[in-house]
Amino acid sequence: MNKRQTQTKRQTPMQKQFAADCEAKRKECFLGVARELTGRAKQRELSAKDKSLDWEKFNAYFEKAYADYDSEEMLEEILNNVYWLADEQAVIDLRFRYLRDAQEAANGKRHNDDDADEFAVAK
Repeated sequence: MNKRQTQTKRQTPMQKQFAADCEAKRKECFLGVARELTGRAKQRELSAKDKSLDWEKFNAYFEKAYADYDSEEMLEEILNNVYWLADEQAVIDLRFRYLRDAQEAANGKRHNDDDADEFAVAK
């Protein structure tokens, strides 16, 4: 046995920092990916019919449908239903891509809003 194994188990600094909300963060990650995947697919389906998705209603419905799922169940739901996502890391990578895309869209929108102001005519 090494020294670490013979000592009394104490929480490591990482455990102290991250353990308390780890499960909630994982669920938030997987729920976000599932919501975005499902919402985008539904939006494509509706766009073909010249309709658009009411994201507010969809988000409320989605949150209610998965309220009792834990992070592992959410991950399993994604991996069982999205053929092109093969493992947990692919889901996590997709989450960060969605976050980056949202940030870029927000920055682009602000940039476009700023440009529009340059051409505003005072009344």
